[in-house]
Amino acid sequence: PKPPPVRDPPSEQQQREIFQWMLEEKRRMKPENRREKQLIDEDKSLLKKFIRAESIP
Repeated sequence: PKPPPVRDPPSEQQQREIFQWMLEEKRRMKPENRREKQLIDEDKSLLKKFIRAESIP
């Protein structure tokens, strides 16, 4: 079998749009307990850092 073709990585702008979408989805989530809320908040914090960063790692 042939390996799938290698795609170019998404541009920085596309990555920011993806992170923004992920952040919006996290905001819609309804945590069931404190631990889940804490994990969601940590994820949102990390996404915000990536969105605000000058360059994405």
